[in-house]
Amino acid sequence: ATNATARCLMSLVDDAWQIPPIFQKLAHGCQVLCEDEKVVHESYHLQVTIDRIDSALDSNNSSDRLLAMHDLARFASRGRSRAFPALLRALDNDWGEVRKLATATWVSVVLNGDEDVMESASRSLDDASLKAKKAAISVLTTTAGTDNRNAIALARSKIADP
Repeated sequence: ATNATARCLMSLVDDAWQIPPIFQKLAHGCQVLCEDEKVVHESYHLQVTIDRIDSALDSNNSSDRLLAMHDLARFASRGRSRAFPALLRALDNDWGEVRKLATATWVSVVLNGDEDVMESASRSLDDASLKAKKAAISVLTTTAGTDNRNAIALARSKIADP
């Protein structure tokens, strides 16, 4: 482990807990590690954060944007409510491919989610931009079908009280 870097440790965390590195901050004491920094201590604190995802989704490099959206989709698909605000901002992104993937992810997460996921999605919609809110509601109402009571209830509550 003497040659291991923070990036290696982040990869192990991703493998074990499905938390993509873009959502991880590793720290020892008060010092946050850079990804290329050597791992020299026996223990580190892991902070799960969405701080870096927005800038990655706005990158001028399409590969960076797609990788970030893939990571966001993986993170959100596990029902992690911390991903919802970033996912809703992605619905309002300037880049078409980001909006398209965000829409597909939103549909998948909300339609397959349990009550906790629906509640988190609902709270996230309250703080979303008007454009993102309209996109999310439109996606829900057109894809939910009549058999998805949770998605329909969420869409109706947001339409009734935008």
